[in-house]
Amino acid sequence: MFGKILTFKMALEPMRKWLSIALFLVIAGVTNGQNDLGECRYLLTLSDSIYSSLPDSSFQLGCLAEECALKKADSINLAKAHIIKGRYYLLKSMLQECGAEINKAYEIYSLKNNVSGLARVLKLKSILYSRLGNEEESFKLLEESCSLYRKDKNYPEVYSVLLNLSSSYITKGMMEKAAKVFDELDQLAEFKGRKGEYFYNQNKGIYESALKNYQAAESNFLKAWRFAKLRKMIDSEATILMLLGKNSRFRNDLKSAEKYLLESEQISRENKLDQELLDAYTELVLLYQQSLDYKQAFNYQLKKEELSAKIMNLEHVNKIASLEKKLAVSEKQKEVDSEKESCYCPR
Repeated sequence: MFGKILTFKMALEPMRKWLSIALFLVIAGVTNGQNDLGECRYLLTLSDSIYSSLPDSSFQLGCLAEECALKKADSINLAKAHIIKGRYYLLKSMLQECGAEINKAYEIYSLKNNVSGLARVLKLKSILYSRLGNEEESFKLLEESCSLYRKDKNYPEVYSVLLNLSSSYITKGMMEKAAKVFDELDQLAEFKGRKGEYFYNQNKGIYESALKNYQAAESNFLKAWRFAKLRKMIDSEATILMLLGKNSRFRNDLKSAEKYLLESEQISRENKLDQELLDAYTELVLLYQQSLDYKQAFNYQLKKEELSAKIMNLEHVNKIASLEKKLAVSEKQKEVDSEKESCYCPR
């Protein structure tokens, strides 16, 4: 284990020095039994706490937590490790790997009848289905996740899923339902949590922008941007800069739009965030078309097509199609198991 910790420490060299040292000392302390939380749980907690700013390091901690949970036959923490890995693979657009990890977590939570765990899997699976282009199934999974969290009275997670639902309603153009969700989010503000502050302002900004309230949208986006920078939420910072650029383009403030979008492009490229980079390219094409700079529009169109081909190459599409079939079979098996349980009568 000590050798793995050294390897992990070496992987953290590009970070700030104090963080590398802190992580090393904390993990070393855990392995020597010097922490009250227990080794597996602490690795998971630490992994989750640095995910937004250091996703690669968070993933490595998740892998260590997985090994720890396997050694200790700790199934619940093993499921949590699968969730962490699945979330990371989703961030990196590794959709097949994401599906495999969340299915493993689903099986464990099903056996343990862990309601909040199942809800968490469905929430992540909803995002996966959205990436697969199956918005209808994604929406159903999100509502089911919210229902399970309500059943378990897990209101912080209810808040989190409502944020996702608000985004889905806006995408579908269901603005009245989105407004009702924001009202409920305001009522549940005490359960907002650390990341909820960012996503509330991001989604409220998207909502206001869709209603052409561009000034209100910019105000919300700027709040989210400041929070993302403060918390070092790298992928979120790239996204919010793209949204600021898009909103500025809608207002015909093309100079500000270009500034925001180029910043988003730079962050996405430096951190290898392909999906965020593709979003930035898409907006840059529209920006330069609107400003009649067709040469730049053409250059970014080429970049967009090249990156899109990389993300969705033929082999990748085939894998996704295969994965979607497996996910559908998994959902069908869940229905069959449920019917068996309802028909079972003890003698």
